[in-house]
Amino acid sequence: MGDVGEDFRAYRAWLKEKKKSNSEWSLAKLDEYGISYQTRNYTHYIITHNGKTLDYYPSTGLW
Repeated sequence: MGDVGEDFRAYRAWLKEKKKSNSEWSLAKLDEYGISYQTRNYTHYIITHNGKTLDYYPSTGLW
């Protein structure tokens, strides 16, 4: 494959590492602040606080 294919593979590898780094940082912050959470598949976390439920995706930081 050409240069574009190599660039795309490198980008995918970087993106995978970035998401892993984001997840580790996000979960460390949840633990640091004492926020309890449940996980179903390590990409989707469920946070319950004051009777409210929040779906959280630590690899992207979105909820």
